[in-house]
Amino acid sequence: MPPYFAEYRPDSHFVLLRWLRENTFAETQESFAAALALARQHGCTRWLMDVRQRGPIAVDVASWLVKGFLPVAVGAFSPQVLRLAVLSTPARIRQQYVDATVADRMAALFAPERPYQSRLFAAEDAAMAWLLAPAP
Repeated sequence: MPPYFAEYRPDSHFVLLRWLRENTFAETQESFAAALALARQHGCTRWLMDVRQRGPIAVDVASWLVKGFLPVAVGAFSPQVLRLAVLSTPARIRQQYVDATVADRMAALFAPERPYQSRLFAAEDAAMAWLLAPAP
């Protein structure tokens, strides 16, 4: 059984990617590939990513997301805009600001000038409200 859960939610037209435990780098890549495949299949640009069961932010994962995965995902949906709501724990949220090894990569991941929209949330209801609201 994979260490993640990925599904398309047709009622609200979004992809849910929820990790069930800490992942290896290869498992992380596999989970994002599964989410991208679902999103492509359903033409879905809104994703809820629940990282609450993952451990601390890994430098290699953060780098790969910014430089590897997200450019591919953005390109797959262009000109539509990919919208990512990231549901996290207070410890991971704090880490992205105070841990110098990941802070720059995380700032890049959530930078407003990126060709996608992304926000970080500690509460699922707030994440869902933002994700499903009309894009600005």
